Amino acid sequence: LLVGVVIHSSREISFYEKALEESRAKLERQTDELERSNEMLQGFASMASHDLKEPLRSIRAFVEILNEEYAPKLDSRAQEFMKFVVEGTERMRAMIDGLLDFSRVGRAAPGKFVPVNLNHALDEALANLGAEMKENDCKLERDPLPKVLGNEMLLVQVFQNLIGNSLKYRSPETCQVKTKAKVIDGMCQISVCDNGIGFEPEFAERVFDPFRRLDTDHTKSGSGLGLATCKAIVEQHGGKIWAETKKGAGSTFHFTLPVCEAA
Repeated sequence: LLVGVVIHSSREISFYEKALEESRAKLERQTDELERSNEMLQGFASMASHDLKEPLRSIRAFVEILNEEYAPKLDSRAQEFMKFVVEGTERMRAMIDGLLDFSRVGRAAPGKFVPVNLNHALDEALANLGAEMKENDCKLERDPLPKVLGNEMLLVQVFQNLIGNSLKYRSPETCQVKTKAKVIDGMCQISVCDNGIGFEPEFAERVFDPFRRLDTDHTKSGSGLGLATCKAIVEQHGGKIWAETKKGAGSTFHFTLPVCEAA
């Protein structure tokens, strides 16, 4: 009887080992297929971005030629229409760039994350926004930031989008932005605060939806994907992002990232 039980148990173990091996092989095949699919989608997004921008550049170029050569012969209404065309092409270009950035988020797998000095990431974002910062006479106050585990290129994008938002939705007063951080239970909470126009607290969650814009008249430039991209990047890093705001009293965007143990 004991021999029979041992043989039966052995067969069960063999069955489960085989099933586990088959599941592992299936998972590896699915992972390979997903990686190939992601590469194809990213390649398509890059190609589509380039191909879609070409006609937009042509439209804008011809409208500018029309404006230069025929503006004196056109009434104010026709000139206004041409301005609408140029502004429309700029919005479309921004949307294409936003979609391309959004499609790139999944490229860096968490297993490939490395220690990132957030001070360097912030420096890079500020360098990219240099002209806008100067144009808007933006005053920046920053606290030292720790090292986190992540992808530096993507984290630069988060800072750039959030500070760019502060510039875009600034108040008539001097634009002021402050970045600060604190560590809580192994996670670094970074905050980007501004004194801009803010928005109603009821939109604090919906503002991260793709193409969600609070300026319904589209008077501000942008794609409507900046905050959605931030959310996708932060969540890919195992963190979360949220907003605290009050219309007319500025906004604060908080996001969390895993602290690098070697920091």
